[in-house]
Amino acid sequence: MKKIAQTIVRFYVGKDQFVPWILVWILLVIVLGMVWLGKVDVIAAFGLIGIIIAASLSASVSIYVLTRTQKNALQMAALDKRLQALQDAYKLWSDVARHIHQEDSLIHAIEKANNWWTENCLYLDATSRESFRRSLIAAGNHKNLLESRSDPNWKKEVDENWDIIRRVPTDLIEAAYLPPLSDLEIDVPSAFP
Repeated sequence: MKKIAQTIVRFYVGKDQFVPWILVWILLVIVLGMVWLGKVDVIAAFGLIGIIIAASLSASVSIYVLTRTQKNALQMAALDKRLQALQDAYKLWSDVARHIHQEDSLIHAIEKANNWWTENCLYLDATSRESFRRSLIAAGNHKNLLESRSDPNWKKEVDENWDIIRRVPTDLIEAAYLPPLSDLEIDVPSAFP
């Protein structure tokens, strides 16, 4: 209940509802001023104040419902495209990870993933977008890191780089957040330990 009240207060004080509520207060001041000057009967003034407040509440709720409906419609329209983008990102990441030690095919897989990313990155959430992009850079650097064995931090750098590459499927799955099909659904182990 507290959360609902906070949402309502935030909505009425928010930028979308600021102007209508200023108009309500101006009308209330005018009505009360007319009562004070004796131009309007007190009972009529209370009735008018009730009508003003009720109309304002009704208009505000209508605006809120319309705004939420439009937002939900946009989210639903983009849902299929977003899920497809997440699946495509997973497939492209899998191609990159599978060719990590084959330089020619790795370059081709990274180029393909980069081209896809340029055309589809806005369909991914911020975490997935960043994770996918960082993994492509890390995959491109992986061979050089493996060859720099003279560096004392070599093992640590290779492990950190590989962790960046391995993080992608987790971020993509979390972004998709599809409910399980059944209670018996189990976690699928990663193809890359």
